[in-house]
Amino acid sequence: MDLVASAIKLLTPELTTRIASTLGIDRAAVEKAVDAGIPGLLAAFIGLVGKPGGMERLSDAVSQVQPGVFTNLANMIGGAGTPAGPVVGPLLLTVVRDALRSVSPVAAEIAFGAFLIAAIAFLPAGLMGALRQPPPWRR
Repeated sequence: MDLVASAIKLLTPELTTRIASTLGIDRAAVEKAVDAGIPGLLAAFIGLVGKPGGMERLSDAVSQVQPGVFTNLANMIGGAGTPAGPVVGPLLLTVVRDALRSVSPVAAEIAFGAFLIAAIAFLPAGLMGALRQPPPWRR
């Protein structure tokens, strides 16, 4: 299975339906956007990274993300509205980010983004929320 098919596979029909209902648009439109958007996004990354100095530009762009964005994502991953979520989320994300950076700084940013997308897609209530009740695919 290639990278595009793997990324598209992450968006299950249930998740696509939920995205469509949240945005108030037709599910078919969301599926078309995903089918076109993911290859386009990956092609843009490949095009950027394939140029001389491209990996450094991508790494610089990612490193300029405001710290507040990381804090908000960490709280969301941990479980906003739960007592332990704001502690667990930043701890988990910091450990994952630092472990990935020790392998390859540029690949770490891409893998970290994929980790965030997967965590948000599969744990919409955050890690602590998932511990309170099983995720939708296990009910």
